[in-house]
Amino acid sequence: MSENSTSRVKAARFRDYLIILTAVTIWSASFAGMKVALEQAHPMVVLWMRLGLSIPFLFVGSYLQKKFRLPGRHELCPLLIMSFQGIFLVLGLQNFAMKTASASTANWIIICSPAFVALLGWLFLKEKISHMGFSGLLISAAGVIVVLRMGSAGAVRTSGSFGTIGDLLILFSSLNWSIFLVFSKKVLKDDLPYSFVLFWEMFFSFIYATLAVLIMGYDISVIGSFSPKTWAAVAFLGAGASAGAYFCWFHGLSVLPVSRIIAFQFLQPFAGAIIAYILLGERFTIWLFAGGIAIMYGVYLINRK
Repeated sequence: MSENSTSRVKAARFRDYLIILTAVTIWSASFAGMKVALEQAHPMVVLWMRLGLSIPFLFVGSYLQKKFRLPGRHELCPLLIMSFQGIFLVLGLQNFAMKTASASTANWIIICSPAFVALLGWLFLKEKISHMGFSGLLISAAGVIVVLRMGSAGAVRTSGSFGTIGDLLILFSSLNWSIFLVFSKKVLKDDLPYSFVLFWEMFFSFIYATLAVLIMGYDISVIGSFSPKTWAAVAFLGAGASAGAYFCWFHGLSVLPVSRIIAFQFLQPFAGAIIAYILLGERFTIWLFAGGIAIMYGVYLINRK
């Protein structure tokens, strides 16, 4: 997926940092975009439209990079599996989650992925974790508990409950994404161009979403009654969060090591909280930031060499 990123990393320029920051900013706003789109449509319909809108943009990107081709026989099965788990299931869980989760809380939970990756790598790939890394896992876990339990003042919770159903779905989505990252290392060759992989993963995910909409009989006639705000949200999710942000992110992987790029993700929850407050009027408590800082510090310890 990274086109031999280890050997092809170039000296990063200021423009490259801006491109990576663009990806993080877009993703930080995507949860707010989901909440806006879900006001008028079922989560699966929103996902179906989002994936469908991303495909033309990803095709153009792959074509311009001269990487477009049909998958080979040995590549088809891994792409089908990864598109289901890493795209369709992850984004599907997030869409359903945003019916009850707050956008600001979701952004904090998502940055747990590096901690999950380290834990899964230790359990299944026999990758080593230092004592400091284990301390980081415990600190991140404590931060997640604080965020889920006391993070958002406006979240819909029952008395004494541990987060909303949406919060827990976001947490499961983050875990599922981490499983995808860990096991894709064993399946996907390093020399496959990212534009090729991105296009086909989104394309097959769109097929899965289409089948889900047809089989479950979700109402797509509501599309005709979408307000301009809803159309803007869906267009942002498709062209921005599902196409543009991924291209920006993988461009970053070609010029910077993963350990340095992870640091940019720490900006996502802060930007997401601000965007959620401006666009959705979400209120949050000091505990959201306290738990978030614990998550970030734990992830820092896990990735510290």
